Amino acid sequence: MRKMKEKIIKILKEHKNKKIDLIEIENKLPAATSYKEIATIINELCEDGYLRGVKKAGCNYKAINLFNAYHIEKKKLREAIDREIIQTGLAIDNRISLDFYLTNNEKYWKEDKGYIILIDRYLTENGLPEQVASIPERSYYISSDEKWLSEKNGLNILKRLKLTESMKITSNSEPAMFALSEHFSQHSSYKHLIVENKSVYYSLLPFLKELDFATLIYGAGWQIISGIRDFEKQFPFSDKENEFLYFGDLDHEGIKIWDALSKEHGIGLAKPFYLELLNCEPSNGKENQLPNKEALNNFIEIFGAAPDVKEKVSKLLDSKKYIPQEALKSEILRKTWRSMNGAK
Repeated sequence: MRKMKEKIIKILKEHKNKKIDLIEIENKLPAATSYKEIATIINELCEDGYLRGVKKAGCNYKAINLFNAYHIEKKKLREAIDREIIQTGLAIDNRISLDFYLTNNEKYWKEDKGYIILIDRYLTENGLPEQVASIPERSYYISSDEKWLSEKNGLNILKRLKLTESMKITSNSEPAMFALSEHFSQHSSYKHLIVENKSVYYSLLPFLKELDFATLIYGAGWQIISGIRDFEKQFPFSDKENEFLYFGDLDHEGIKIWDALSKEHGIGLAKPFYLELLNCEPSNGKENQLPNKEALNNFIEIFGAAPDVKEKVSKLLDSKKYIPQEALKSEILRKTWRSMNGAK
């Protein structure tokens, strides 16, 4: 009986008009449903305030007398879902508007609420973005799925939440920012080092001309995900192999950025820099970062048999600490980069 009542309530919710004929309800139920069961539920729904008989439509005068048509109390039907929406609205970031869900079919709420929690988590941890990002980049950062915004209804959800403009999304990729070595054409391959932060970029820049790297690229955090896609247009030399290495903060975000680059572009890790970072004192301040187990495992596997890397990295991140790139002094950065000179 409970399941049948739920089916009838679903019929009422999905019915576009406020008036529904009894025969229409009956026709949408399984053929084996007894009239007694239907009549019992209809009367219960009337008592609960979900239905009200239309007297002008007359009655069917059966053993359990029912009206031939009923008014649907739409507002009453939405009470539970509206209460849930309002309670959620009080608990999440106040920049997220849930007004759309209070005035539209509840199927949108049921489909979107999981993503609304993800967006709330993003805003809680990061605030509104200060820089423009491409659709794939912003999508990956919010949901760990670079296709969520473009192919899985994410853009529509942001529109419903009135966040489209404030999330600073562009369909155009930001170009990669890099310095070109004056000796780049003299090497056997085109090697490129991507660094996550600007301060490290400027610390390494004076040494670029001394090494066999063609470019030093400033990744700007997640911006590199979109910027690297059109790199060949900025660096239009196809006569030699391109090899990219990445060096970022030793934290969950830095690892996830590299993992995204690795999956999409086959970009490797600048391992010597990370091995040096593991000798530095950890810092607090990234406690709210969300881990990605697959990305972390992929990161650790790159080091192979390197001593204690897995144990040290796991211990560091499990303690909610991190080691920024800036932990390496300029002389260590230079020495470490030099050690990579001529290496594949």
